[in-house]
Amino acid sequence: MPVTLHHLLLMATVLPSGLLGQAEGAIRSSLRTVDIGSGRIETIYTEDRHFEAPNWSRDGRFYVVNSGGRLYRLAARGEKRLTEIPTGFATRANNDHGISPDGRYLVLSHHADEHITDAAQDWLASSIYILPIAGSATPVKVTTKAPSFWHGWSPDGKTLAFVGRREGEWDIYAIPMGGGEERRLTTCHGLDDGPDYTPDGAFIYYNSFCSGKMEIWRMHSDGGGAEQVTHDTYANWFPHPSPDGRWVVYLAYLENQAEDHPFGKQVKLRLIDTRDGSVRDLTPPFFGGQGTINVPSWSPDSRRVAFVTFERRYSSVGPVVADTADVVAVFKDTPRVTLSVPEARAFNLRIPGQRDSLRAVLRTERELWESSGPRDYRFLLRVACFCPGRGWLLIEVRNRHPMRAWDRAGKAATLSDWNTFSIDGLFDNLERSVEHDGAVQVAFDPRWHFPAYARSVALPGPDAWTIIEARGLRPLGGSPD
Repeated sequence: MPVTLHHLLLMATVLPSGLLGQAEGAIRSSLRTVDIGSGRIETIYTEDRHFEAPNWSRDGRFYVVNSGGRLYRLAARGEKRLTEIPTGFATRANNDHGISPDGRYLVLSHHADEHITDAAQDWLASSIYILPIAGSATPVKVTTKAPSFWHGWSPDGKTLAFVGRREGEWDIYAIPMGGGEERRLTTCHGLDDGPDYTPDGAFIYYNSFCSGKMEIWRMHSDGGGAEQVTHDTYANWFPHPSPDGRWVVYLAYLENQAEDHPFGKQVKLRLIDTRDGSVRDLTPPFFGGQGTINVPSWSPDSRRVAFVTFERRYSSVGPVVADTADVVAVFKDTPRVTLSVPEARAFNLRIPGQRDSLRAVLRTERELWESSGPRDYRFLLRVACFCPGRGWLLIEVRNRHPMRAWDRAGKAATLSDWNTFSIDGLFDNLERSVEHDGAVQVAFDPRWHFPAYARSVALPGPDAWTIIEARGLRPLGGSPD
């Protein structure tokens, strides 16, 4: 059968990112957690290797990730190192793995020898296996047909939900944990993926292209009553209900990816409140995608989510940034902008009218920025707060998404750090402040209209303060050097 663009897109939808040709050491991966209430992001572990798809253990003591076809365990506290979990012959695992509701078993998706007909496409041989949580030399195969990619475990521990391709269609299926007959749950034309059960077992959340765009859907656990949950401009993947049933976290690509969920794109985590269906951002945008939250990754207490961000490691450190006092001198054609607190406009966000006023100001300035600002640029950013800062960073932005960064010594900075933003990211950050902070002071660059100074005080305050300064924006042309 000739390979068409449609076939390539389908292949990409479930191709494990460990097989995407990332050179060892070319990717830096960071396991992070985000607090649902405060939005605080904590870095748990970082390594110059490609690992992905964190599961959080049922007792909260460790995480499970995959890397290079194998599974690894990482302690949540104490010494941080990846310890391989023995999986016997199953050494071609992809990023669809998880932990049973009782915490006793692991499930993984491994490319089974008996289903491989073309070594170049061994991902089509993905099959589901069960083994004890500590590992085993003899995982037990559950599915008889391939490809099958695990995604959800029913709360009673009896049923596995997975995505499989049968007769050319990608649909969601259910199968008993001990094996047996698989049951098709979705029939809509187009990719259905990422099924995960609600804690009461009544529903399955999943992502689907049924409407012609990738959105989050929900259906009864028997496959009935399917309904679309999200309706927005993002490409939405991998919904995961929280253990207490109140939230659903999912991955949102900032740009349409059709039926694909590639590695190395600008994404963010978003959160659905199941009480009223409202949706909000959980994180700022970051460099991620395939491998970020493919599988369930909630903390047992439903307060945090684990996820993976990535950074491409470049061979060249790029331009050297001068000392802080003269940092703007690297942009000789851009006038220095100096702003102090008295020049910033203050908003008391405890007063509803002040919140509305800040929203209006942000809307006006953002429209001016978007109408005249460059899509490719470098600018200088400094973040100070009650927690330690990193000083000035030079950030390079392409197509309005941050691509790389350097500190004032010219050393490459981790792009996925919480304090690396684009100009659009600065606006996003201020828009979140309207809902979550107690007070904001802000002033805008007179030429480009970006937030050049912003001071926010989180509720209940006053110690949880942050000051962000941006200056020296310089438009760029051509590809990254």
